[in-house]
Amino acid sequence: MAGGVDWDSVVKQTEGCSGADICNICRDAAYMPMRRRLIQVGGIAQISQLSQAELLEEEVSQLDLMEAVKKVRPSVGA
Repeated sequence: MAGGVDWDSVVKQTEGCSGADICNICRDAAYMPMRRRLIQVGGIAQISQLSQAELLEEEVSQLDLMEAVKKVRPSVGA
């Protein structure tokens, strides 16, 4: 996880989310660095040319988390 994540902001944005919702947010945010890398290298066929270290060097950022929060609708009512 990238440094500088404002966890208070993440908590506020996930109000009303269940544990499963939080899990989905985290999973989606975790895939975002890989999606960026796939775009950079030109797709799935070229990804095998990268080393494991290169694949793991990008971290999940605050922006990744906020984008994932937008995609998941809270399932717990007031």
